[in-house]
Amino acid sequence: MLTRILVATDGSEHAGRAVAAGGELAGRLGAKLMLTHVVVAAPDSREVSGMAKLMKDLGPSPSFAPMHMDELVGLVAEQSGRTHVRTHREALREIGQQLLKRAEQEAQGGGARGVELDLREGSPAEEIVRSAEAREADLILLGSKGLGGTRHKLMGDVARKVTSHAPVSCMIVR
Repeated sequence: MLTRILVATDGSEHAGRAVAAGGELAGRLGAKLMLTHVVVAAPDSREVSGMAKLMKDLGPSPSFAPMHMDELVGLVAEQSGRTHVRTHREALREIGQQLLKRAEQEAQGGGARGVELDLREGSPAEEIVRSAEAREADLILLGSKGLGGTRHKLMGDVARKVTSHAPVSCMIVR
């Protein structure tokens, strides 16, 4: 029986579908839902662009589309109203916290109760697996593709690595 479901989210469209599916599944089963977001230390330009688009969804529209981390730091500080956001790490953590809060609301809208939020830093695949182990998850849900795009036709690198190394069953959502 599934009692502890972990959903990894990076805010991408596919991750959003995983959050919705996880919220509904947790609600129907009465399972605890754990949402995890992993802050990547050095995102590439596609990921920075994707995060800027997410910030646009989370707050007022920026007047430009950041492609560099320094621009993203300024955008996060401006839109979040948090003057403490001065470094790349602080900006990425702020985005992660906002993504998790939004995902929590979406999951609760699907019926999930007792949602836990987990913000981590490091390699996404490794940290998702570690989170599943630490929280004794019965199932991991994640989107088939994330913000960074994919070089593989069916599945992105993170989803492929998680399914290869996870200690429990995984559900990949498209």
